[in-house]
Amino acid sequence: MKIGFDAKRAYQNFTGLGNYSRDLIEHLIKEYSDNEYFLFAPKDSENSRLDFLSDYDNTYSVFPHNKLNKTFKGLWRTINMEKSIIKNDVDIFHGLSNEIPRVKNKKIPYVVTIHDLIFKRFPRNYRSIDRKIYNIKYKYAIKHADLTIAISEQTKQDIVEFYKIKPKSV
Repeated sequence: MKIGFDAKRAYQNFTGLGNYSRDLIEHLIKEYSDNEYFLFAPKDSENSRLDFLSDYDNTYSVFPHNKLNKTFKGLWRTINMEKSIIKNDVDIFHGLSNEIPRVKNKKIPYVVTIHDLIFKRFPRNYRSIDRKIYNIKYKYAIKHADLTIAISEQTKQDIVEFYKIKPKSV
């Protein structure tokens, strides 16, 4: 099986979401070595916490190649990353940090992990534009993913409350 991940946080974050992403990917690679793993990220970055990837020949990092996608990384993650997912013949895709690309190919199942909805619970701590962007991304991911994973019972309750999702869907 070919499993794809939105690995932006694995490459660029050194705590929190980055740790979650790296730990999950590393565990899966070790425990399920028959699979192939594709890590989609908007740019490569020096992160020694990803050194474990060189120990395995079943992992592949995928970055944007053309100038437009390199320049507009958000555009690549939102719209054009799915082209890379399809090109690499991925069987399932996991958005590790609250979002998935715009889905056009419903033959590929999409999974999203939602870590929290703190921007909804405590809006005063976020700029208006950030809240709007987060809301659009999270709402889209929750509505279009085949499976939504909430990292806690509170996050699940927040997803149900703020996005009117049936509890058994999370």
